[in-house]
Amino acid sequence: MAVMKWYMNEDREMLQNAFREFAQTKVRPHVDQMEKEEADAGALLKEMGKLGFFALGKPEEYGGAGNDHVNVGLLMEELAKESYTVGFLALIQHMFIQEMIKCCSPEQIQKYAVPAMNGDIVLGLASCEPAGSMHFEGYSTKAIRDGDTWVINGNKCLITEVDVADVFIVSALTGDHFDITTGEGYGTFIVPADTKGISIGHIENKVGWKGSRTGTIYFNDVRFPAENLIPTPMFLAPAHGLGGYYAALDLGGAERCLEKTTAILKERVQTGNRSLWDAHEAIRHNVADLTVKVSVFKNAVYSHMMNLTIGQADFIEDFALKMEGAKLLREISSECMILAGGAGMIYETGIERYYRDVQPSEVGCGCNKTALDWISALL
Repeated sequence: MAVMKWYMNEDREMLQNAFREFAQTKVRPHVDQMEKEEADAGALLKEMGKLGFFALGKPEEYGGAGNDHVNVGLLMEELAKESYTVGFLALIQHMFIQEMIKCCSPEQIQKYAVPAMNGDIVLGLASCEPAGSMHFEGYSTKAIRDGDTWVINGNKCLITEVDVADVFIVSALTGDHFDITTGEGYGTFIVPADTKGISIGHIENKVGWKGSRTGTIYFNDVRFPAENLIPTPMFLAPAHGLGGYYAALDLGGAERCLEKTTAILKERVQTGNRSLWDAHEAIRHNVADLTVKVSVFKNAVYSHMMNLTIGQADFIEDFALKMEGAKLLREISSECMILAGGAGMIYETGIERYYRDVQPSEVGCGCNKTALDWISALL
């Protein structure tokens, strides 16, 4: 009989089972379409919202389930076991809603954040430019106040859910000078995707995250009400908890890689009518070594989730987990492909996909190289 983990309780176990059932019955059947046809996951995201998944970790005053981030980690872990991409898309919906609740006016929260939390709309972030997502002074996208409206011109690249999102959070310069210490000259705006003047460009063909619909968005005299300016500009600093949620995705992917690989090793019989698992002590030790690393990382991830819940997590801890999680999943997926032999290299086995999906995670939502520089500045 399995012993319940230290961070688990009966309520969390019930939630984990619900997340696992959703991942296996809803996400798993959609993976092939995402991988082969770049099919979007918008319907899955809305269904998650309607099931209350995006209410996790949100304030009760807005219909949220309260400040328990362990539950959010469990959701990310279970989704990533079936699809890192769907887990990532759920992660950014969670973060966008969370940041809107922190930065938006009460009216904006009710009009946009709450519907996103309830699965009525999908949010997208139009921030990244060729100069870099957080190199604000290099932005070419400008917003100009014109009476009771704002007008945006420019373009954004590498935008996730670019042709799926119902509403965009758009970052733009609002003046000729940007002050990095005060944020003056920078603004974030809520812009519905059907606003006149918005057009969608090329959808990128990426190494991983198939179905995340990454592409370019153009703003040509896009005009919208002045009330859509978010009072406290979003994303001037990395979103709180972002790194830990990425780590939960890496954890889920690593667990599933090991599970698939171990099954192959125990089933594949070679000479002597013995399985690879039974015949090679070195293989068993290799898998055991990887399992130890996953076990240690799992405790680190949920320790961080507990710290988030009680307000004691810090930036270094958060982004350290994002960086180390990517390293771990890359190592495990690479090793598992080798251990499984030829079976590990083919698409149908479902191992190589985790190796592909961890590559964009290194640069998504802030490059891990940049995060290391941020961490060094705090030392």
